[in-house]
Amino acid sequence: MATARTLVVDRSETVEETITALEAEGWDPTVAESVSEAAARLRSLRFDAVVTEHRLPDGDAFDVLERIRAVEETVPVVVYTAHGDERVAGQAVAADIAAYVRKAAGPDRLCETLTDVTVTDHVTGAVGVPELPAGALVRALEEAPVGVTISDPTLPDSPVVYANPAYRELTGYDEEFVLGRSHDYLEGPDTAASAIAELERAREDPVVVEMLNYREDGDPFWNRVEAGPIRDDGELAFVLRVHTDVTERRERESRAQQRVAALRDERESLERVLGRTSELVGDVAEILAGTTERADVERQVCEAIVARDGFTHAVFGEFPSVENTVTVQASAGAGGTVETRETDLSGTLFARAREQGTVEVSSATDQLPSRLAPDRFGAASVAVVPLVYGRTTYGLVAIYTEGSESLDRRETLVLQAIGRLIASGLNAAEAKQVLRADRVTELGVDIADPSFPPVELAGNAGAPVEFEATTRGEEDSLRLFLTLGVSPEEATAAIEQADSVAEGTVLAGQNGSTAVSIEPAAPGALDELAEYGATIRALSVDGPGDPARLIVDAPPEGDVRALVSVLEEYYDETDLVRQQDREREPRPTTEITSAIDAALTERQYTALETAYRSNYFETPRPVSGKELAQTMDIARQTYHQHLRTAQQKILETLFEQ
Repeated sequence: MATARTLVVDRSETVEETITALEAEGWDPTVAESVSEAAARLRSLRFDAVVTEHRLPDGDAFDVLERIRAVEETVPVVVYTAHGDERVAGQAVAADIAAYVRKAAGPDRLCETLTDVTVTDHVTGAVGVPELPAGALVRALEEAPVGVTISDPTLPDSPVVYANPAYRELTGYDEEFVLGRSHDYLEGPDTAASAIAELERAREDPVVVEMLNYREDGDPFWNRVEAGPIRDDGELAFVLRVHTDVTERRERESRAQQRVAALRDERESLERVLGRTSELVGDVAEILAGTTERADVERQVCEAIVARDGFTHAVFGEFPSVENTVTVQASAGAGGTVETRETDLSGTLFARAREQGTVEVSSATDQLPSRLAPDRFGAASVAVVPLVYGRTTYGLVAIYTEGSESLDRRETLVLQAIGRLIASGLNAAEAKQVLRADRVTELGVDIADPSFPPVELAGNAGAPVEFEATTRGEEDSLRLFLTLGVSPEEATAAIEQADSVAEGTVLAGQNGSTAVSIEPAAPGALDELAEYGATIRALSVDGPGDPARLIVDAPPEGDVRALVSVLEEYYDETDLVRQQDREREPRPTTEITSAIDAALTERQYTALETAYRSNYFETPRPVSGKELAQTMDIARQTYHQHLRTAQQKILETLFEQ
């Protein structure tokens, strides 16, 4: 029974009868009611036969034929019509239509005709195919790009009776050796017994295995063997094997598996590192946020370290003035505390950590002071973490660890960051100490370098320069308020000529002097002084050719040498001329100043300070509100609004206090 897909082009009343008859005979009919719909069907589906009525809404059977031949030249077309005559039948034959059937003959006749035209075409095509000669099959095997062997399972050990050239090239064995032997010469010490057993099943069913085989020269290779039975009248006659070298693919897979395993190990290691060090970062940050006394910071940091798995002991040390020594300030963990006294570090990783500013991990060759050696605390190694902030080294933390592999490169990087975090916290504590302390260390430094803005301005103006104050402008830029001993016009010219000034504004002139506000082109040195907790108390230049005398107040226990080195790096001809501890001058209470800082916005603070530094509140006023507004690049009305609001907030804060 036919199973061809058939396109039926018909919209007459008899189309349902036609469809029913075709389905009953096993045809697979698809209906189109017009030429255009038939064309659309032909573009999307492939049909084995077409049945069409002659008369259609938008054409006739010959239009359908034309559309069919545009996409398919061989599909048979049958005209099945109730409106034809001998003339139409003749035209159909002339147009190469396969058959012409009148509907009066009935749908059974249509089905018979379809069977005739489709079977005839198929048989005619099959008859035209020549039989493949046996010699061609042999040549195909001989020239195949993969190894092929045929063995005879009816003989003992199933010897190979055929091996093509590709197989001989793959294995390195010549034909004389291969023929008459079983395949076991390919096996070696690492050939899997399970693969050999699986190939035995090829006598019954096709199998595929990948196994390690060996070439004639002893080199191993991965062999993909596809094997199956060849039967003759149902009886097993031969076993065919196709051999493909898949060594390169297996090596790629092995490398990929190794990478996956390495990534898994890396992930587990990273989870271990992050598991304890990330928590330690949080612990240290919490300690620094809640503790202001250095001794408490040292003790609590040591306790936080030993609370983490893998860390047995921790020692917090400071570097005194004696070179290559450390004074233990705090310790915690197994083995008890370490007594507070100086220890010589010469030639040890403690000295290396201090000199290089990097985390150093002990090795078997390191010589360590006995009171700081790992074995004293039941540890396998020690990591020395320097506490470095800017140019100052505040000390070290020695972290003792379990196991020789308990620290890796990533963990030392995290510990380095923890060291910087601790040093930053100690620096901030020192800065607060300066603000709270009754005593400060006063440093006097002479700077003759003309790239220092006050020195250059004194030279350009030919007059003395006095420091008034510092403030922060837009985007946190540093600004200096200075007084130049010249007229406003001369001060403007001096600023314009100064390479060390990025931007300057003349604020007001009075009694032969001019108040100015400048932004240094390179404020790095003054910014770094602030990071060390130092504040500028005075700054003056007597005149052209004279050095600037800079007076700063520093923390009483700060690193004086580091402060001076900051200035020396930025400016030549820098000399420390004075260092003394003194009582801090009286100042407003911290509560009031903090309340004022909190009440004022940055714009309000700048407007108020600019007015104060410009003597705006004196009578007569040396400068107008419009001029001060121009220094802030705002309108006069906006400036006065900021100024009045700032004054009101200060008075409210003062009287509330």
